[in-house]
Amino acid sequence: MADQKDDFEESFALLRQNYLQAMIGKIQEVESAWNLVQKADNPREHLKTLYLLAHNLSGSGAIYGFSALSDSAHQLEILVKPIHEGGGLPDAAQAQQIHELVGRIQADSKVPSAPLA
Repeated sequence: MADQKDDFEESFALLRQNYLQAMIGKIQEVESAWNLVQKADNPREHLKTLYLLAHNLSGSGAIYGFSALSDSAHQLEILVKPIHEGGGLPDAAQAQQIHELVGRIQADSKVPSAPLA
């Protein structure tokens, strides 16, 4: 029984390490999508990308020990979804909130809520 527990812990540690590597890329994609939303002539596709990335990080972060990142991504998802679905653009206040949440997601990715094994 102890061997099964050790095998599980080793497998999960490997999954967390793989997630961490992928998460770094996803966070860079979040930052890039937000930058494109701000600069593009037609930012709707980039807003959709931002929403989907936030949705994915929201769902996966806590599973791998990044609950603060998951919470921040969820807040971003909730903020961006109605803007995206309405076909509009963020107003100045929403843009400021998005900017802050993107920064928070980046910061939260550096501090897992559970130690990495």
